[in-house]
Formats: sequence, C-alpha cells, structure tokens
Amino acid sequence: MKGIFNKVIDMIGFPVEEEEFEEEVVAKKENRSDKVVTIKDVKSKTQARFQSYDLIEYASFAPEKFEEVRYIAEEVVGHKIVNLNLTFLSKEEAQRTLDFLSGASLAVRSRIEKLGNGVFSIVPAKIRQNRSINLDDGGEIIADGKIKYNEEEEILRKAK
Repeated sequence: MKGIFNKVIDMIGFPVEEEEFEEEVVAKKENRSDKVVTIKDVKSKTQARFQSYDLIEYASFAPEKFEEVRYIAEEVVGHKIVNLNLTFLSKEEAQRTLDFLSGASLAVRSRIEKLGNGVFSIVPAKIRQNRSINLDDGGEIIADGKIKYNEEEEILRKAK
C-alpha cells in the first residue's frame, strides 16, 4: 500500500522523502572487572584498617558533696572511663553517689569495678580493663577475674 501511495504522489509532482530511523545500539556491559589487585594493595588496606584507633578519654573525680554527681554522670554517659574516689564523702553520701552512678552506667551499658576501699572505676562496655591488684590493699578481684603480679610481688608472695 505504501508503494501505491508513493506512486500517486510522484505523479502529482510532490517529492516524497522517506524517513530514516536510526537504531540505537546499546553496548552490553560485562559483569567482569578487569581490575587487577595485587597482594601488596590488599595488605596495605588491611593494615590501614587495623591502625585506625579511636581516642579513649578518661576523667578522674574525688567529689566532696553529693551535688557533684551530676557532672560525673555526664562523663559516664559520654562513654568515658571514669575513676572515682569516694573517700571524701560520708558513708551515706558515698552510697547515694554509687547508686546514682550505677543507674547512669546501666543506661549506657558500662560496668563499675571496685579498685580499692572507696575507689571505683566506671568502664564503657567496649573497653576491657586489666589491672594489677595488691591484695594487701583490700582490693577485690572484679576485672577479668585474673590477678597479675610483677616480679617483686611474685617474690614477696612466695616468701610469705
């Protein structure tokens, strides 16, 4: 039918232009990567990953009244290691302070470790704390359940 219509148009004298369609050719993408990775590249990337350290902050407090506990709790909630000396407080205030900070440390999943008589350390969950304990000081074994002795302490312990 197209041929008859073109012939009639040609007889009348109108020039007929045929439309040309260009098909777009889409190149297929290959799923394969041509990038070559050397062992040296892999090593440097893993070393960089293990050498990135976060800054660990700590704060030490020796409060003289219960009203100071608010500032200590802010440090605990800020995921800092907090060393706490409660020997300057009365027994009742020290207990209230420890109760208050227990709630704050529970909220951020920190743990409280007793280092000595009236001395505590509040440590975030992501940090493991190892420490040396002098048993004559009355320190309790709370951290990791391990006692570490240096050479002098080992000699003294064996001599007793």
